Amino acid sequence: MKKAFVFFTILSATLAFSQEFILTEDNYKLKDDNSKNYTVLDFPGKNKEELFILTKKYISSNYRGVENEKYKEVVNEQIISDITSLTSRTIFISKKGPNIWRVVNSYEINFKDFKIMIRPTFLHLVNTDNNTKTTIGAFYDSRGILRLQNATYFVDAFTNTFVRNLKKEILDGKTNDW
Repeated sequence: MKKAFVFFTILSATLAFSQEFILTEDNYKLKDDNSKNYTVLDFPGKNKEELFILTKKYISSNYRGVENEKYKEVVNEQIISDITSLTSRTIFISKKGPNIWRVVNSYEINFKDFKIMIRPTFLHLVNTDNNTKTTIGAFYDSRGILRLQNATYFVDAFTNTFVRNLKKEILDGKTNDW
């Protein structure tokens, strides 16, 4: 019975998160509503202090590379952090040299009782071998046509996974209790 409950909780969390981000020339927009560059997640029964602490734990435990100067917080109100993807992918951007890249996003996360607002901003792709950076301008040609479709898939997947996993972890109520 407990396994069934956990399964339905995870399934409902996955289905409830239907607001996915896509990368556009103007940075991230919601797939279903291109006028919005943020999503609001509901967490009934959790006040903003709990949501802040759980979010901070999620970021610090899953993204260890978060640097102090790229992490800012207003206690129980807002977290702004640059986060680099843990996975890398081969994307042919440069004709010479290695083409293994990681995504770097900035996340603005605001807290209210029972709600979190998340606004991601794509900063760049960073090359894992030589630390060169590629910005959003390289994804599109001069006419605004997408050139690097594989890159956008990778960037979108990282962003949506971050939001989905944060929501799942808060709903699961994971703690360090043994």
